[in-house]
Amino acid sequence: VDLRRSASTCIPQPFHAVGVATVLAVAMKMAARAAFVLAAFGATVSASSVTPIAKVIQLMKEMEAKGVSEKKAEAVRFSAFDQWCTDQKRIKSEEIAAGTEKIE
Repeated sequence: VDLRRSASTCIPQPFHAVGVATVLAVAMKMAARAAFVLAAFGATVSASSVTPIAKVIQLMKEMEAKGVSEKKAEAVRFSAFDQWCTDQKRIKSEEIAAGTEKIE
């Protein structure tokens, strides 16, 4: 048994026989047919209810709005926290300076 492999043995046999361009053409035709079938099915569904794609888009818009509002709320909370930290640093520095003067 010869275990060596050449580059041509790595490609499945049907691709050698028909060529890559033909395979791509067939794949594109199949994709077009599938898209047509899905579009036809989607047209019947959309007449009676919201399409799944529309629902996903709606949910993504709601998620974006929620994220934006939470980001603004977090910015407000962080600003308040940052101000508190700055105030505490100033207060503690003043208290340390006053304590150091008392000691000396």
